[in-house]
Amino acid sequence: PCGPAVTPPSGVAPARCVIGNPPAIDGNLADWPALSLTLTHANAQYQSSPSDWTGVPAQDDADSSAVWALAWDATNLYVAVHVTDDIRGVHAGAPGYQPYLDDAVELYLDGLHDRTQMYGADDHQFIVTADGSNFEYKNTASIGAVPAGDFALATDPGGGAGFSVEFRVPWTALGGTPAANGRVIGFDLLVDDDDTPGRQELDRFLGWWNMTSTGCTYPGGCTAAFGAAELVGR
Repeated sequence: PCGPAVTPPSGVAPARCVIGNPPAIDGNLADWPALSLTLTHANAQYQSSPSDWTGVPAQDDADSSAVWALAWDATNLYVAVHVTDDIRGVHAGAPGYQPYLDDAVELYLDGLHDRTQMYGADDHQFIVTADGSNFEYKNTASIGAVPAGDFALATDPGGGAGFSVEFRVPWTALGGTPAANGRVIGFDLLVDDDDTPGRQELDRFLGWWNMTSTGCTYPGGCTAAFGAAELVGR
């Protein structure tokens, strides 16, 4: 049922078929075959200003970078992200708290891949911070938490500031045709980095894709700014 392996076009992220062997949503990424995609200062198409980076790849990657992968079966889309970070910045409960100003992973999905300006029922922005605080947004407004059981977080052992996040998003929340080899959805991934322990301050961010030619400057504002992911075989 997974179909033959397909190589998506350049700029389209592959989601590998895991029918019969889906990953457990527990924050442990050992059951993922490979986290082969990267998000770094060097390849992020949407990121904070050049002055926020040193320009030394090893130093910038240690400060904020990620490896990630997508998978799918007939029931769910799965996303795994491991963030490399050097300073933990989390401030849940602080006055005026906003999760995207902390160390966090932001996941954007457009199930119909129709690139609308406004979010619809098939469009989602999920945010999980490094301390497990979690929110869903639509059109820049919080509408509640990430559905219980559909995400997990694990911090790096040994007291490091890095962390891993897994997401499970049911196809029923994304609409459209049944999941099958070749289906394309809208997708984007952001990593937020707060290096200021004493207060919330977004020191830098990395976004996998940003189509500024659409007139959107931020994927939280319209799904036309998303990139794309394609369901492929094993």
